[in-house]
This record gives sequence, structure tokens and C-alpha cells, in this order.
Amino acid sequence: MRVHHRVHPSAVCRIGQALRFYEQHGLINPARTSGGTRRYSDDDLLRLRRIAELIADGVNLTGIARVLDLEHLNMELASDNARLVEANSRLESDNARLRTD
Repeated sequence: MRVHHRVHPSAVCRIGQALRFYEQHGLINPARTSGGTRRYSDDDLLRLRRIAELIADGVNLTGIARVLDLEHLNMELASDNARLVEANSRLESDNARLRTD
């Protein structure tokens, strides 16, 4: 999605500067076309919304980067935990079956 298709033309310059600034600080990493145009995915837009929320809450860029990293890590840990709970359940079931055999 091209961001400038969704905003008033007078805001494009200011938004473009902010997006480049966020990219320079590693907060976003949009895909690019062969001509170098940034292409923002739905995930990029969600991340930008989260950045805007954190800025509105008074979090500085260093804090935003840390919050985003921790949120990502938390999602990975939750996924790993769900996988381990499922594996543990299978093992408990197998153990119970082996005890009755």
C-alpha cells in the first residue's frame, strides 16, 4: 500500500519524513519495489499504529524500540509455550497409555 494514497496531500511531506525517520532508527523496515519505492504491508501499518500509540503515551524512540522488541519476544514465547503445552499433553497421554499396557 502506498501511504500517500490515504492522506491529505499537505501531510505527505511530514508523514514521509516521519516514516524515513522511523526507518532510519530501525522501527520499521518496509519492502521496496525495484525502483526503490517503499511498500507498506498490513503488518507495517499495524506497527506504525503501535508506534503512534506509544508516541501519544509519551514514549521516546529508544523506549518504542524496546517495547516493540519485547512485544515481539512475548508473542514468540506465547507461541513456544502453546507448542510445549500441546507436546506435554501428548506425552502425558502416551505415558498414561503405556502405564495401562
